[in-house]
Amino acid sequence: MTQRTFTRRRALKLGAASALAAPFVKTARADSKVVVGSWGGPYTDAQAEAFFKPFEAATGIKVEIFTAGNFTAAGIKAAVETGHYEWDWTTLGGAESTNAARGGWLEPVDYNIVDKSKLTQDRQAFEFGVGAEVTSDVIAYRTDVFPDGGPQNWADYWDTEKFPGPRSMYKNPWPLLEAALLADGVAPADLYPLDLDRAFAKADAIKEHVTVWWESGSQSQDAIISKNAVISALWNGRAGMSARDGAPVATSWGQAFYDPAMFTVPKGTPNREAAMRLTDWCAQPEGQARFAELTFYGPTNAAAIDLIDEAIRPNINTHPDNLAKSVARDFDWWADNLAAVNERFVAWLIT
Repeated sequence: MTQRTFTRRRALKLGAASALAAPFVKTARADSKVVVGSWGGPYTDAQAEAFFKPFEAATGIKVEIFTAGNFTAAGIKAAVETGHYEWDWTTLGGAESTNAARGGWLEPVDYNIVDKSKLTQDRQAFEFGVGAEVTSDVIAYRTDVFPDGGPQNWADYWDTEKFPGPRSMYKNPWPLLEAALLADGVAPADLYPLDLDRAFAKADAIKEHVTVWWESGSQSQDAIISKNAVISALWNGRAGMSARDGAPVATSWGQAFYDPAMFTVPKGTPNREAAMRLTDWCAQPEGQARFAELTFYGPTNAAAIDLIDEAIRPNINTHPDNLAKSVARDFDWWADNLAAVNERFVAWLIT
C-alpha cells in the first residue's frame, strides 16, 4: 500500500477484516490498483488498519492513498467533467453524496461485485453508494472544568451562566443552525425545514462565546485538549479519541446529530472495478467493527455492532443507547439548501 501526502505515524495490527479474504483471492488481478481519497490523520490511519491493508494483502489490488483532494460533490463533478481523476473511491457525507448522485457524477453500485446479501440493506445498499461509517456532531466538555457534569443538550451549550467558558464550533452552517433551533425550544421532530431567521437570531446569542471556529478534525481536537475551548461541538470520533488518549474530555450524547457517510466511486474513473471490490470489502461487518473501535464512528452494517469490543461499544455513536438520544440530520434538505445557507452563514460570521 502506498500513500501520497500522508505518512502513517504508527504501525497497527491487522484486524478481523482479513477473514474476508477468500472470496477475492481467486478473482482479483495482482496488477490492479485503486486510489482512495481519504481525509487524513487518525481517520486515514484507521481506514488503512481496518480496510486497506487487509484488502491489499488478500486481493493483490494495490491501494494508494490520496489525502489532499477535494472530497466533495463539486470535486467529483470537476473530475468527471474534465476526465482528470486523482482518486477512484472516497467516503462522502449525506448531503455531498446526495448532490453527487443527483448530478450524475457517481458510478451506480455494481451489485454483481458488491455482495448485497451481506449488507444491512435498509441502511447500506443504495443506487449510487454503500453505507460507510456514521459521524455524529456532539457536545464535549472538559471534566476538570465541569466535574459535576457538563452540558447535556444544545440549550445547555447556549447557557453561558450555568456552563461558563469559551466554546468551539464547526465553521460550517451545521450543526450551528440546527443546534440553535433546538436550543431555542424547537422539537427535533419539527426541526426541518430549518427556520433560518430564527436560527440565525439564536446563533447571535452564542457567537461571542465561540472562540474557536474550527475547520478540521485535528483543530477541533486541539481546541479542547489545549483548553482554548472548555465546551466544544465536534465530531464524536475526535471527542472519543481525546478521552481514550487521556484528555479530561467527556461526550454528551443528548441531541447529537448523526450523518451516515457513503462509499462512493466517481463516474468514469479508470479503476472502477477495483473501487467496487474495495466498496464490497469495506461494507462488511468485520472491517466496519474494527474501524469503529479505532475511531468511535459507528458502522452502518448492523451486524458489526456485536463484533465491537464490549468495553468500547458504549462509546460508539450508533450504540442503541446513544442513537436513542440523537437526531437524524435531514441531508436531503441540506442537499437542496446548502449553497444558499452557506452563503448566508459566511456573511453572518464576518459581521
